[in-house]
Amino acid sequence: MSKLAASILFCACIIFSVPANAFDLDGAWTTNPENCGKVFETKDKKVSFTHNSDEFGSGLVVEGNEMRGPAKTCKITGRKESGGILHLIASCSTDIAVLGTQQVDVKIDNDNQLTRIYPEFPEMGIPFYRCKLSQSKATPPAGVTKQDDFAGKLVSLLQQAEQLGAPLAAIQRAVAISRQPTFSKKDVFAVFDISQPSANKRFYLLDFTSGQVTAHFAAHGRSNGPHARATKFKGFQRDLNMVPLGPLKTVAASPEVTDHYRTIVDRYDKTVYRNMIVAVLEGVAPYNRYINHTPPYKWVIHPNWYTTAGYRAKNNGMLGRSLGCITVDPAENNKIITRLKGALIYVTVGDAPIEQYL
Repeated sequence: MSKLAASILFCACIIFSVPANAFDLDGAWTTNPENCGKVFETKDKKVSFTHNSDEFGSGLVVEGNEMRGPAKTCKITGRKESGGILHLIASCSTDIAVLGTQQVDVKIDNDNQLTRIYPEFPEMGIPFYRCKLSQSKATPPAGVTKQDDFAGKLVSLLQQAEQLGAPLAAIQRAVAISRQPTFSKKDVFAVFDISQPSANKRFYLLDFTSGQVTAHFAAHGRSNGPHARATKFKGFQRDLNMVPLGPLKTVAASPEVTDHYRTIVDRYDKTVYRNMIVAVLEGVAPYNRYINHTPPYKWVIHPNWYTTAGYRAKNNGMLGRSLGCITVDPAENNKIITRLKGALIYVTVGDAPIEQYL
């Protein structure tokens, strides 16, 4: 496993601290309460990870000031509790590198469940459950359903994404967001790194079912900058010709919207692409929900002639620009959109926090 992949994997789990005055965090925690006996084992009264724990979900062991994951160890250096929320500072390292400090926020749900929360996305969170290692599995709180188990392929997907040039910190954020209830499809998501040159395949689709990461061409908006590379990102909330940043949900498009892109003709080599489909994009963060309320305009992911192989061949590999939507190659459009309907598309400027551009 690469250093970056190990770092990203553990960041989804790094949420617990030294024992709180009102809450004891010590123990073994996992995102999938059905798999406690497969993630953890006890030897000589010490809890450790099984040799194949990554296949069964994320896990974390907390012992006093120390918290351990399969590839990373952290020491809590700061803690503040307010209104049932723990704000933690941790200093982390692997066997080969010091990874620095990170602040994380945790909501205490009950004695055996915590939720990693994200202040910028208040409706989103990752639940963790305390394991009872004397049993084969933890007893989840009433009303909790069995967790999907896509974390088992996370390491492989991160390694693939790294090799393709994807922004790994942004993928870390997207992994967490993609698992939330607002997305009906949780086994796939995409990250669009709008900061890369348009000649790059910068739209990354991570598929937990197939275990594959694929990269695709995608155009930025006219007001994001010149054809070669987007240079403007701040102000997207006011300029409708810029691609909105942050988490977007793909939903079915009406026939009126779809008909506009039903047939695409490459203006260079005259290739005709028929029966094209599109999906509407909805903002799910407070800062990008404006796209849900700007009639008659709708933001969509769609095909067009200025992303085709013919266009790229005549323009030094570059793409054309959209009117603020996400535009992909017609040759790949239907496959991409069909897979992503109901899923997350996370638009990012490299690994930079979106808040930098608000």
